[in-house]
Amino acid sequence: MINKFTIPRNIYRGVLQVVLLLSVLWSCAPVRTVQLESYVRSVNFYTVGKIPVIRTRLNGKLAHFIVDTGASVSILNEAEASHYGFTVMNADVYATTEVLGFNGSAPTGRVNTCTIEIGDMAIKYGNFRSKNMQDFAYILQKNENIRLAGILGADLMNRYSMRINFMDKTISF
Repeated sequence: MINKFTIPRNIYRGVLQVVLLLSVLWSCAPVRTVQLESYVRSVNFYTVGKIPVIRTRLNGKLAHFIVDTGASVSILNEAEASHYGFTVMNADVYATTEVLGFNGSAPTGRVNTCTIEIGDMAIKYGNFRSKNMQDFAYILQKNENIRLAGILGADLMNRYSMRINFMDKTISF
């Protein structure tokens, strides 16, 4: 006796075979993977001689920084403090960091928190050191007519995963 709810055996086997075949084909089909790209930003730099210089904004004003991957700390030019609106804290109290160069070592001051804008990234940074770079910056000001705000060092570059590409003259982060 055939019940109206009973499926004949040959139809049942056929449907089962089709389902099995489709599941095998589906599992062998190439899988389309979607790779989420992280947003990589980059800015251009230019060179003065062979020194990379980047245009930024420091506390809202156009500023130029030397990019120095060998500098362990980022340093602001004390001679430009009033122009860029930052305050140098008492060097005697905060001079725990010394910069070492070819001329020996020298204590640095500490700067209140500043905002540096590199491309579309704004960084509120409170670990800037300071040094009077007036003599050093004079060459850039005289030859390139720019105000040197400071040196962008490895501390900031590492903290924000910045990479410098000399072929493309870009810094990406």
